[in-house]
Amino acid sequence: MSQYIDKDALVAEIEQRKNKNQKICTSEGSGAYYEDGFILDIINTLEVKEVDLEEELDEWMKYGPHTSYPWCTIPDAIEITAKHFFELGLNAQK
Repeated sequence: MSQYIDKDALVAEIEQRKNKNQKICTSEGSGAYYEDGFILDIINTLEVKEVDLEEELDEWMKYGPHTSYPWCTIPDAIEITAKHFFELGLNAQK
């Protein structure tokens, strides 16, 4: 299963590390400060897509399995709903 990391939290963590390493760099000549900068450059090239979950839920409640599949049992509806929102998450990554 895919795991998601909050991009802003990750950037903040690396910024803290970069600031700490900058102080060390000036006294010891370490290259860690520059590595942190390179990592931040890579992360900042990543595209972040957001999905309006409220809108998706509203649409799903109007047109979900209970309307599309009147024969649908509760377990069927749960399975169909889980698959729908899982695929929504995967598609947001692309």
